[in-house]
Amino acid sequence: MSEHGSPVAYVQVEIDYAILQHFSQHLYSSPNKAVEELVTNGYDALATKVNIYLPGTSARDCVLVWDDGDSMDLDGIRQLWWIARSPKNDGSARVARSVTRGIERAMIGKFGIGKLASYALGDRISHLCHRDNKYYLIAVSYGEAPKVNPGEAAPPKGFQVPVMELSEESAKAFAKSLYRTIPGNFSEIWAQPSWTLAVIDELKDEINLTPGRLRWVLGNGMPSRPDFKAYVNQVVVTPKVEQGALVTWDASDKVVKERLRGEWDEAKKSGRVQGDIKFAKKGDSHVVTMPSLGDVRLQVKLYDRSLFQKDRSESGRSEGFFVMVRDRLLNPDDPKLFLHDPSYGAFNRMQIFIWADGLDSDLLADRERLHRLAPTGVELEILQIALYRAGRNKLTATESHARLESRVAELPIIAREYLRDPLTALIMNEPGGDLTAVNPGQTRMTIEANGTNGPLSKLDVAGNRIVTNVDHPMYVTMLETFGRSRRSQEAQKLVEMFAVADLLLKGRLLDLGVDIDIVDNVMKWREAQLRSLQAGFKQSPDLVIKEVIDTSFKGHKPFEQALAKLFQLMGFYAEIDGASGQKDVLVIAPVGEEERRFTVEAKGSKKALSNDDAEISGAAAHAIEVGALFSVVVAREFAGFSRQADGSEPAILKECRAQGVGVSIITVDALVDLYEAVKRHQYSLPMIAETLAEICSPEEKKQRIAEMRNPVAANFDWRDVFDELWSMQQGTASQEPVSTLALRQARPEWKAMSRESFDQVLVGLDSLSGGLLKVNTSQHTVNLLQAPEMVASKIAASVEGSSGADKNS
Repeated sequence: MSEHGSPVAYVQVEIDYAILQHFSQHLYSSPNKAVEELVTNGYDALATKVNIYLPGTSARDCVLVWDDGDSMDLDGIRQLWWIARSPKNDGSARVARSVTRGIERAMIGKFGIGKLASYALGDRISHLCHRDNKYYLIAVSYGEAPKVNPGEAAPPKGFQVPVMELSEESAKAFAKSLYRTIPGNFSEIWAQPSWTLAVIDELKDEINLTPGRLRWVLGNGMPSRPDFKAYVNQVVVTPKVEQGALVTWDASDKVVKERLRGEWDEAKKSGRVQGDIKFAKKGDSHVVTMPSLGDVRLQVKLYDRSLFQKDRSESGRSEGFFVMVRDRLLNPDDPKLFLHDPSYGAFNRMQIFIWADGLDSDLLADRERLHRLAPTGVELEILQIALYRAGRNKLTATESHARLESRVAELPIIAREYLRDPLTALIMNEPGGDLTAVNPGQTRMTIEANGTNGPLSKLDVAGNRIVTNVDHPMYVTMLETFGRSRRSQEAQKLVEMFAVADLLLKGRLLDLGVDIDIVDNVMKWREAQLRSLQAGFKQSPDLVIKEVIDTSFKGHKPFEQALAKLFQLMGFYAEIDGASGQKDVLVIAPVGEEERRFTVEAKGSKKALSNDDAEISGAAAHAIEVGALFSVVVAREFAGFSRQADGSEPAILKECRAQGVGVSIITVDALVDLYEAVKRHQYSLPMIAETLAEICSPEEKKQRIAEMRNPVAANFDWRDVFDELWSMQQGTASQEPVSTLALRQARPEWKAMSRESFDQVLVGLDSLSGGLLKVNTSQHTVNLLQAPEMVASKIAASVEGSSGADKNS
C-alpha cells in the first residue's frame, strides 16, 4: 500500500501462524462474532456510532467496520498489536471516560487478542486511523506470519509492518475505493474529529455473513445504550424483544426467591457452594447477591407460544437464556449454556435474561466461554436451574389450572377401601397427623415442584393435599413426550392419578399393619423402579447401540449423548454435565439406595487413542470435581498396551492407578457387550459399576465382560458350586438361604475370587436357572430350590436356547 503514503514507523507483530490458527479458529464460534470483536473495539473507544458494511452491494470484497470513537496515534497502533496484552488492563477497573464527549463506559475487551478473530474472516486486516488531523494506515497480512518448525532452536519472533502516513486526499481515496456504492453517510463520518476504519479483505471462501443475522448478534450481544448505535449496511441495529409475555418476573418476585433459595440450599448441603444469597433493591433494580457472582439482575419472561425458529440464518434466537456480562451477550448461539437438557416444550416458551458482571473475571479469551467449575460458573448454573424450573412449573400450573379445579370429584371417594382407609392410615402415620383437624373425604389433588430427587407424590397434611411432583423424571418425561397437545393434558391427568394411587399403596400397607420400616423399604424400591423404567423409556436399544458406534468416530457431544443413553438402558441415571466450549463430563449415578457415582469421558477417534489423547489426569480431575468415585475413559480403541521390557504393565495403566481417584479404560465394543450381559442376566448396578471401575487392559476388560455374558464359562466349575451349596443347605431349615461369603470360603479357588466377581457369576447363573437358583444381592445370600442336577439341566437348556437365539439374530 505504498502508493497511499510513506512509512513513518514500523510495528513489531509478534505472532506466528500456529497462534493465528489457535486464537481465530478455535476461540470464535462464528464470523458474526469476529465482526462483533471489531465493533467492541469501537465501543471501548467511546464511539457513538459504528457502521458495518458487508461485501456485496455495500462494500467490495471486504468487511468494513467504521467507528467514530477515539482513534489511535502511532503509540496506539503499536499497542493495538500487543498480543495477549491490552492497554485496557491498566489498573483503571477497565472504565473508559471522556470529558469532552461526556461519556463513561465499562469496557468489554481485556485480553488484547480480539483483532486476531479477523483471521477467521480474511487473510489481511487494515486500520485507517484519523486523529489530531493526521491519517495513518497499517495493513497486517497474516500470510507474513512465520511458520514455526517443531524443535526449531530459535524460532522467528513475528514480523514487522510499516505504518503509513497519508494525506487527507489519499486517505479519502483509499476509503472510497473500498465501496461498490459510496454510502450516504460517508461525508458525515469523515467529518468527525476522530475515527477508525477497520478493513478485513482477502476473505476466505467459506465465509457467510448475512445482514439480518449480524444485526441480531449485535442487537442482542452489544450493550444497549442511548449513546451508542450500530448500523449494518446503514440499517440501525436493534435488540429483538418478544412482546406479549404471560408473566414477567425479576429478583423481587416471591416465586423466584423461593425457588432460588431452595436450589441454593440443596447445593450448599452437597458442598458445591458456600455462604448465603441475599435479595435487595439497589437503585432502580432488584438484585440477588451471590457470594462469588456478586449482584445479579434478572428477568424471566414466559409466553403462551414457542419462541423457537428452525431457520435462524437471519433472525437469530429468541428462546432460552441470555447472559449479559458488562452489558454484552455471553451466549448468542447457546440458549442452554449450563442448563442440562430441559423439557423443550416449556423451555422454548421462556426468555430469561441474567446480568452478571461478576462473571467477567472468569471469562475465557473469546469472552463467550466460562470456567465451568469456577465458583462463578457453579453459581450461574444454580441460578439457571432455579429460573428454568420456576418458569417450567408456572407454565405447567397455568395449563393445568382448569383441570385442578375439578380434580376432587374424580377421586374414588365412594370406595372407602380405595381412598379413605389408606388415606387415614397415611395421615395418622405423619408427624402431627390429626383426624380431628383433617377430613380425608375432602383431600384434594394438586401439583407442585419438589425437586428432581423428590418422590413422585407426597401427602401434605397441613394443606390436606396429595401433591404430585412435577420435577420427577416420570412427570418430566411425560411432558417431553406429549408437549402441549390435548393428549398431553390427558397424559398429565393419568400420571397424576397414578401418583395418587402410588401414595395410597403406602397407606394400604400401613392399614394392613405392615411394619413401617418394611413399608419404607418397599416405597424406596418402588421409587427406584419408577426411575429405572423412566430411564429406559423411548430408548430403542438397537438404535442406541448404532448411535454409540457411529458417533465414536467423531466424538464430542453426540458421542457423549449416545453414551448417556446406553448407560440409561443399563438402569443408571445419566446426564451431560458441561457447557458450551467446555469439555463435557458425563456423570452417572445409579438408581436406588446404593450409589456408585462416576464420570465417563467420551474420546472419539478414527484410530487407536494414544496415551496423551486419553487425558487420564484430566479424567481424574473431572471425577474429583463432581465427587465421583472413579472415572471411565471410553474410546473405539486404545494404543500403548505392549508390555514393558521388564515385564511390567503398560504405562497408561500405571498412570490410571496414580491418580487421586481410579481411572479405568474400556472400548466401545466392550461397553456394548456389557449392555448385552446386563440385558440377559440383570446384573445389579453396583456389580456393573465394579466391572467398569476395574483398572485393567482393554483385552482383560473384554474378557471379564465375556464371562458376564456367559457365566457358565467362568473359570471354575459351577456344578461344584451347586453341590457345595446343596450340601450346606442340608444343615439348615428347608431351602434356607446361605451366605455367599460362606459359600465362597468353602474352596480355595473360590476364596481367591473377589466377592463381587463371585456374586456376579451367581447372578448370571440365577438368570439362566428359571427361578431354581435364587440370589439376593442386597443380602448377599443364595439358595437352591431344586437338586443340583435339575438346576444344571435347566441352565444347560437355557444356554442352548440363548445360543440359538444369538445365531438367529
